[in-house]
Amino acid sequence: MTLDATRDQLRDAASETTALRLAFVGLTNGLLETLDGATPLTAEALADRTETDATYVQKWLDAAYAFELLDAEGDDFELSELGEAFLPDEPGTLMPLAIQSVLSARLTDRLSTLMRSGDQPGEAIIGEFDNITPWFGRMLESKFRPYFHEHVLPSLEHVETLDEEGGRVLDLGCGNGWYLRALLETYDGLSGVGVDTMEASLESARQAADESGLDDRLDFEHEDIFDYRPDAPFEAVVLNRTLHHVWDRVDEVFETIDASLVDDGTLMLWEPAWPDSREALRDPERKGLGMRNLAEHAMGNRLLTPDEIAEACREHGYEPDVRRLDAIETLIVG
Repeated sequence: MTLDATRDQLRDAASETTALRLAFVGLTNGLLETLDGATPLTAEALADRTETDATYVQKWLDAAYAFELLDAEGDDFELSELGEAFLPDEPGTLMPLAIQSVLSARLTDRLSTLMRSGDQPGEAIIGEFDNITPWFGRMLESKFRPYFHEHVLPSLEHVETLDEEGGRVLDLGCGNGWYLRALLETYDGLSGVGVDTMEASLESARQAADESGLDDRLDFEHEDIFDYRPDAPFEAVVLNRTLHHVWDRVDEVFETIDASLVDDGTLMLWEPAWPDSREALRDPERKGLGMRNLAEHAMGNRLLTPDEIAEACREHGYEPDVRRLDAIETLIVG
């Protein structure tokens, strides 16, 4: 691609980013969901229903109309087909792109400062973004749940046996619990426990489990995964995109895993794969990994190669089966 073509591509991307950020404002203030299915609304009516400022709402309506998120007739506005695509419960929702676009911008601003100080605020950095934090779990679920059903679950053939035997699954670092919910919705013989330190995420997990009718088979515990010790061992332990967050204490993580698994139990690790060579970062599918790894550094983490993870499994007595699902996503089953 020539430099001029790249310039044009970046200009187009900047315009698309503006549409995503307008959708973010609409999502986090309930504007899009209030317009969903309603008769067309004026700025004043929409502001009244969402308890927002009418003047700000009018400016947002005009901007969202310009980027084709809304249609309008006179002063009445309604969602366009594109606007509906950002609704959180819409199949194939674009909501994660809107949340991610603003999260990336906020993180980039913080990274610019951290670059000079060398500080690593840790996982708490996400909590600094008040409008993003409540959406973080939903963003990850909407982004990865379809991939889980299409690519991850078909690679976990032993789960069918666990289901037949009424197996129990432990998710360490479960977040809002979507991984366990997806498993239990697919296999009605399984039960599970999720462990996390973020109480807000666990409250969302419990509510979602209740709404899904899974609360009789699914429980969540507020506990540090390094300290967690179950009353009875599980047939499977899952770490869903969690291991690189705790890699600096990997020996302690495996102590928890060992204490939580039956003797012939299964360990399931799902991780983004850092490439073996820098040149691989130029691959179109892997370009985003460099920026992701920079953000992970601010949180005290780094992305891992599959070989590193496999070696850690072997060192702790597990025989790893590395399953590359695509250029980035990798399963290690031990």
